[in-house]
Amino acid sequence: MMDDSLLLQIYITDVTADDWQKLYRFLNKTDAHITLSMNDHVMSLPDSLHILDETGHPLQLEIVLGDIKLQALISSPDAIRIRFAPDALKNVAQRKVVMRLMSTLSRRLRKEALLTLADHEDIILCKYSLETGWVLNPPVDKLIKTTTKLKCYIDDIKRQLKSMFK
Repeated sequence: MMDDSLLLQIYITDVTADDWQKLYRFLNKTDAHITLSMNDHVMSLPDSLHILDETGHPLQLEIVLGDIKLQALISSPDAIRIRFAPDALKNVAQRKVVMRLMSTLSRRLRKEALLTLADHEDIILCKYSLETGWVLNPPVDKLIKTTTKLKCYIDDIKRQLKSMFK
């Protein structure tokens, strides 16, 4: 797995075990290739998804949509975090697949979905909800102080996002 500071994540809070089941059922109905593992050991896909196994170890759900690889660590029953490397999204079509996944999850779960930096969940790049649709957020330097390198990285991601909404 990559350094978290280089990853983006689809972040949905205030979820329940039922929401995790909805996510799992939805992914099983798509063309996504899904792999479930615990401690790097691949497991067979169950009919229903438990947040933690009996030993309390988190499960990892790898989701492959075409050539886009996403990972969800199933460790918290109250939040969904689906992480991906933005540089793996090589073109607008691939970025739109991820954004469509984000908006679809928001609609199915009836919850706001945020696109954040994986290691800075307070840096919200954009969000989607049924009430507002897509919203691009203000410049990051108004949210928190960042290093110049991180700010350039965030600005680059925001430019990519803005180009998708033209």
